[in-house]
Amino acid sequence: MTINADVDIDLAIEQLGLNNNEYVLNKTTHSIAKWYDDGRNPDAQPTDEQINAAWEAWKTANGSLALVELRYQRNMKLKETDWMASPDRTMTDAQKTYRQALRDLPANQTPTDTKLSNITWPTEPT
Repeated sequence: MTINADVDIDLAIEQLGLNNNEYVLNKTTHSIAKWYDDGRNPDAQPTDEQINAAWEAWKTANGSLALVELRYQRNMKLKETDWMASPDRTMTDAQKTYRQALRDLPANQTPTDTKLSNITWPTEPT
């Protein structure tokens, strides 16, 4: 079996709870090119069947692929700004507003495609 072409492998691995593992994806063959089994990873590599099933579970739990992509991109932007919310610093009002606007995105905008071409992202504070 192979991983289905519509599967977002990263999100499927996250759905399986394996996102603390290191791996390399082959975008050309749409597969896991390398799953590090040299002691870096606490878990065994998932099978293609497990990845396909996890993707179906992810879609069922999260809705359309476009909405999944919006949440994924939003979460990446939040992760990039986690340093702003570090306990040893005080966030500015602009930083608080930006992070809240990111968290509000799925409720405030509906993506029409997986490229998120109609989404207006909040402007990151300087």
